[in-house]
Amino acid sequence: MVDVTLATVQGNRAPGGVMSDQNGQAAHALFHALRELHLQAGEPSSRELAKRCGPGNISHNTVNQILRGFRLPRQGHLEVLVAALDGDWPGFKALWCEARREAGPAVGEPPDTDGPAGSGLRCVDAPCPVADELFLTGHDPHTGRWRVNREWLSVALAGAALGDLLLAGAARLVDGRLRPGPSTVDDDTVTGHVLCELSVRDGTDTLNDWVWYLRRDICPLVGQRLATAGVVTPRRARRVPLLRPVVEYRAVDVVAADRPVVRLGGYLLRQVPPPDVRSRLLAALVCAVDMEARLPIDLPVPEIRRRLALAAGPLPVELALVVAAVAEVKNALVELPRR
Repeated sequence: MVDVTLATVQGNRAPGGVMSDQNGQAAHALFHALRELHLQAGEPSSRELAKRCGPGNISHNTVNQILRGFRLPRQGHLEVLVAALDGDWPGFKALWCEARREAGPAVGEPPDTDGPAGSGLRCVDAPCPVADELFLTGHDPHTGRWRVNREWLSVALAGAALGDLLLAGAARLVDGRLRPGPSTVDDDTVTGHVLCELSVRDGTDTLNDWVWYLRRDICPLVGQRLATAGVVTPRRARRVPLLRPVVEYRAVDVVAADRPVVRLGGYLLRQVPPPDVRSRLLAALVCAVDMEARLPIDLPVPEIRRRLALAAGPLPVELALVVAAVAEVKNALVELPRR
């Protein structure tokens, strides 16, 4: 494993000495660590690395520029490249954030409060809702179409929305029933809908009832939240004549939209549980509704499921109950007769 701490690379230059002396210490540390990671991986070519990063995520020219240290890369590009080299993303992310702070905003550009590539993703230090990452995992960023069973993904999104409220402290479980929590959250399209329903219902609904109920409207609500954040662009399309049009959610920035999939795939390749509970919840929900095929890993499905279970790791009791409710509702939908 490459040591990506700042102290170990003081005075080191980026690969080939391309970075100028005007760049900060963190930028030099970042490119030195990336060079060491590239060396340990056997120095694969830029074209080979672009293939490993997945189609449409990053070009081989961009890979070459990043490795040679021409300029500070976008965070999304760096993340997929580090994953392709089987590196330690949290360490590289810390260096990238420090280098970005040192660089300051570009000329004529506002401070970088959004995610990589101006995608509208939230600040890198702010947690992204699990429901948003699950939505992006279940959609093709190029076409905006569903990549998995629509009903099952809606069930998982309902569980993710509940998990986000529990993590934020805006909801809690009391004797298996959902209750309002002590904390407040931003009243967006998703949280506002769930909290409104929570305030008007009589409190007798089980978690299974909540998942079953929320699945009907949750997908367009999450899509609207991502569209408002500038992550996706919704577009109505009629795939088959005479049928109702469907909404496609094409990504504004393909690399940024693929970040949840790439990050989760990196944990599965290294066979280590994610350090944060949100990523573990994402892995558990992906496993609960059989979304393994969406992950860019060339392994048999049983092996991917085994690694997903490892990545999910131990969850807090409340979140584990939510995942169990999602799995039960999904199984109930499977048993329903087709109309």
